[in-house]
Amino acid sequence: GSRLFDAGPVVDQGIVLKQMQILATASSKMVCGQVLDLQAEGKRVDQAALENIHRNKTGALISAAVMMAAVTVFDGCDQAIPTLREYAQAIGLAFQVQDDILDIISNTDVLGKTAGKDEQVEKSTYPALMGLEAAQDYAKTLHNQAFAALAYFPTDAAAELNQISQFLLARQS
Repeated sequence: GSRLFDAGPVVDQGIVLKQMQILATASSKMVCGQVLDLQAEGKRVDQAALENIHRNKTGALISAAVMMAAVTVFDGCDQAIPTLREYAQAIGLAFQVQDDILDIISNTDVLGKTAGKDEQVEKSTYPALMGLEAAQDYAKTLHNQAFAALAYFPTDAAAELNQISQFLLARQS
């Protein structure tokens, strides 16, 4: 087994198995998303195809982080798990939309990577597909979906998850 899981407090092995399944699925989706992303370079794809790429790529990793915690805390809770999955999927996609936007509006020093690279390698991006302003609106829509998903929880219980979503929308790099 993983030393990370061995060194921690005693955790139900069923939960550890669920976490490992979530991580394995996310890893597989990330590879699939990367392949789809590379295949789409230099091609114009529609929004559904672009979302498929990013839900599998960036979104899978972000969703895995949320869902691994969710099964630990809420295992057996019928409504909490799907609600957190909805939240995770929304912020995972919003992260990528914001990343595409920052590639255009930011600079290399702030980003920590080459600004404008997506356009140089002819990557399909949300701003290229729908325009910068519409992409910014879409990022806000996704964050609103994430906030709405958290309405299931008491406000104080969801505060940190709301802060994560707000940070992702406001980030500059």
